[in-house]
Amino acid sequence: LLHGISLVVDGEVHVFAGPSNAGKSTLAQICSDWPLVSDEFVFLLPGPTVVLAPPFGHEQRVKGLVKKLPLQSVSILLQGEKESWSTLPRSVILARLTQNPTAKTNPLRETERLQNILSGVELYSFTFSLSEQVSQYIVNTVRERRRKRFLGAVVNLLGGELAKGRTAWLKVATGSMKPTIQPGDRVLVKGVEAKELSIGDLVVFQRGGEMILHRLLAKKKRGFLTAGDNSRCFDPLVDNNEVVGRVVSVEREGKRVHFGSSFHSRAKALALRTKLNARGALRWVYHGLRHLVSRRGNPHGR
Repeated sequence: LLHGISLVVDGEVHVFAGPSNAGKSTLAQICSDWPLVSDEFVFLLPGPTVVLAPPFGHEQRVKGLVKKLPLQSVSILLQGEKESWSTLPRSVILARLTQNPTAKTNPLRETERLQNILSGVELYSFTFSLSEQVSQYIVNTVRERRRKRFLGAVVNLLGGELAKGRTAWLKVATGSMKPTIQPGDRVLVKGVEAKELSIGDLVVFQRGGEMILHRLLAKKKRGFLTAGDNSRCFDPLVDNNEVVGRVVSVEREGKRVHFGSSFHSRAKALALRTKLNARGALRWVYHGLRHLVSRRGNPHGR
């Protein structure tokens, strides 16, 4: 039993918990377009974690919903000047959720029970202002999280297949590899081990729940140096365990072009690395001159 409100956004339940005067009823009123399970108490069940529509809930706003709903997130509710949905350590969130228990129970035991019930549930701290924009902010954030979860599941599935040395077709969504690869092109990726890569290869690696296709420019002790052919700077070093595979062919408008380690690929990698190094050096000189001019114009640094 949590002291909070539970809103249903696109079929997902999101709980906003907090003490009295935290803004629970206000948030429920601002988000009046969504189903509201309750604006006072939220019932949780272990096992798959679900939220029950309580008998004293808002019947009109939960009309048509099933009695048990899957829980996606629980957030500590705070008021502020700007909307912000931030992550905190799970232990901190759990401790705050049990600071004001609805029943006289042992806080430590209550925290342990809650930890078991909320296993696998996303925990956040949510700050909101008293404006109508908060509703759209929550919707946009929820949908973006769902998109990332879906991409993450696809990436893990493909990564598992490629880890077995198999091949998979992927569709390119960005222009970071233009003109070599255009948005909308399909690339055939073959799963390889990091040690099989060569300078100039078009490498696919996994980062932040997404798959990234860039060119391998150099091998470092701490990882691989990569960048897109159309990038303005190097990527952060790619670790061995982030490597998913190598592009072996590209299909565009029904025509297929095969890729492989070649002198042309290595020459492209050298040219791109030289260009990015030169750009970085010019940027360093530019900022250095700006700092020097600033100090001369204000010698006391005030």
